[in-house]
Amino acid sequence: MEHHYLNYTLNPDVQYGDAKQFDGAFRIRRKEAIRPRLAVKSRILILGGSTTFGEGLPREEDTWVYQLEQLVRARYGADYDVINGGVLGYTIAENFIHYVTLLTNLQPDVVLLYTGINDVHPCLFGRLVSDYSNYRRPWRSGASVLPAVNRTWAWLYPYRYYFLTTKILRLEIDGIGGLVSFPYPSPDKWANELEINGAGAYGTYLENLVRLIGAQDPGVGIVPHYFRSRGEGESVFGKAVEEHNRKNREIASRLSVPFAEAVTDGKTLVPEDIYDDCHFTKLGGRHMAQVMLEFLRTSHLLSEPTRADLPN
Repeated sequence: MEHHYLNYTLNPDVQYGDAKQFDGAFRIRRKEAIRPRLAVKSRILILGGSTTFGEGLPREEDTWVYQLEQLVRARYGADYDVINGGVLGYTIAENFIHYVTLLTNLQPDVVLLYTGINDVHPCLFGRLVSDYSNYRRPWRSGASVLPAVNRTWAWLYPYRYYFLTTKILRLEIDGIGGLVSFPYPSPDKWANELEINGAGAYGTYLENLVRLIGAQDPGVGIVPHYFRSRGEGESVFGKAVEEHNRKNREIASRLSVPFAEAVTDGKTLVPEDIYDDCHFTKLGGRHMAQVMLEFLRTSHLLSEPTRADLPN
């Protein structure tokens, strides 16, 4: 649904899978009620896009963020939260706005950033502009996601067929991206655009977001994106993902922020953990959750529980 700052957010009135899963206050994927902050010993917030959200997994319980919460609670106690702040399609710019307008009010103790892959997309749309306006366009639907109909021609069968095939079916294929982004350039132009547009704009956003969060005192961790190319076109895109991951590593090193190296070490996660080039299966989500639990523990973003902290 539309939003005055974010262009679009998750719609809390819509079902995903077989249930309403979206929190109306924070516009995130979570069925469990957000508890008062004083009722929670520690809260972890994870920012990202569809790979954090868990696209393709109708059950929230199958997402890696949910499974991480269960692992954390099993180890540390029920008064620990792991909050899924990922929204399909969000670049780091949108994660930034989402955080400062809504998610900062969750008062997290730890923020993990699983970002970068969606910031490759603005690099494909001609000369990159720092606010991504070369990629994003305002979505103003007049309270409807459906494209406007020309009433003069609406009674004609040829027009109705044209409208169905070029507007309605196109919307089903493109999803929200078709409403908030310009038409994609031909894949044969991607390599040239990526040669011109690097990860510099993303790095600026990332550094500013890390500094902002750190100034508010939560611990911050940066997580590189797991990606496996399945063809020539994806290989071009994958090289850009690698460049953004290098920017993740560079910012983490310069700002002394923990970096989850194991995610992309080529040994910990395997291609079978994803069902396409980047989205986790249920089992892959389990593996990702285990990697993240170990990262939180070894980076000291979560302290080992004392005997009094351990669940009964």
